[in-house]
Amino acid sequence: MRESLPLELWRAVGSHDELQPALQAALAVVRLSLPVALAAIRVLVPQHRLWETVAVAGDGAGGVFGGVDRVADDSKPNLPELLRRERISCVDARSFARDHPGVLPHAARGTVVLGAIADEPRLAGVLLLAGLDAQALAPAARDQMRMLGETVNYNAYGDSEADVRIHPAALYRWLAHYADPFEAMAQASIVRELDALRRDDLLHAREVPPRHRDDRCMAVVLPDAAWSRRVLGPFANELALRDPQRAHAVLKRLPDGGYAVSVRAPQTTLRGAADLAREFGGGGRAAAAGIDRLPEDELPRFIARLAAAWRSG
Repeated sequence: MRESLPLELWRAVGSHDELQPALQAALAVVRLSLPVALAAIRVLVPQHRLWETVAVAGDGAGGVFGGVDRVADDSKPNLPELLRRERISCVDARSFARDHPGVLPHAARGTVVLGAIADEPRLAGVLLLAGLDAQALAPAARDQMRMLGETVNYNAYGDSEADVRIHPAALYRWLAHYADPFEAMAQASIVRELDALRRDDLLHAREVPPRHRDDRCMAVVLPDAAWSRRVLGPFANELALRDPQRAHAVLKRLPDGGYAVSVRAPQTTLRGAADLAREFGGGGRAAAAGIDRLPEDELPRFIARLAAAWRSG
């Protein structure tokens, strides 16, 4: 794999506003380094229990990776736990489809590389690549690409442009000067600053004592600050992965009253988060959900419902 591939992809994708041409441009770049034949992006439509292909590229990709596939009635409409842990996985299509029906198109065969590209309360998505074997993605390369991707992605979190370290367009122009991502990490101070900011925000969040904690759940209320506006979702994800037996809610005070809330179901069940959020005007998916505005006087009832929601689970 060429070391410049991640930033070459960023340049190729960043020059397109639409998903389909962006995927086609990305595939053209990847093919210079890796034997990828087909590519597709699929998103979960949880309310209809469907995975739908929204972009395809490659010869015959529409016939293999196109269409809509239903999640089995006895399966949860979520991003598979394997992709939550690994983010990038090389799988046998038939075996994976048996364990996770609907994620892959029914016509997919052979070895498929899966990458999680979205795992948020209102959006779950995967990138599929065919024609690429496991040896092409060495663990060290995956880890370094993941670190750079997480750091750059973190710069998009916040309620407004005032909360981010640097405007995303300016960050793109800065990093686009580098052909080699390792050179960018070594020489572009903004990468180190963003990584330090992300780590510092998480440290702030970890220092906040829980508002409620029992053997089933934990709730943390963060103050209204730039760091809390950035870290709300990532901190909820960290808590869920660190303590998979519990449900978690991370709340952030809003400047004009009330709270923004991020809810994560126990990783052992991955269900119930959306049901709880909907009781308070929010929404999301079974494993991860959110509430845009929880009135301040509803906080005690919300914590009581959080404590009760998984009591029988």
